[in-house]
Amino acid sequence: MPAAAVHHQVNAVPGLGPRTGKRSHPGPLVHA
Repeated sequence: MPAAAVHHQVNAVPGLGPRTGKRSHPGPLVHA
C-alpha cells in the first residue's frame, strides 16, 4: 500500500504528522 507508506512518513514528521494524521487518519497515528 503506497498510500499507507506515504501517510506513515507524514505521520513520522513532527508537527505535521500528529495534526494531519489525527485529523485525517486517527488509525495510523494510534498505530504509530
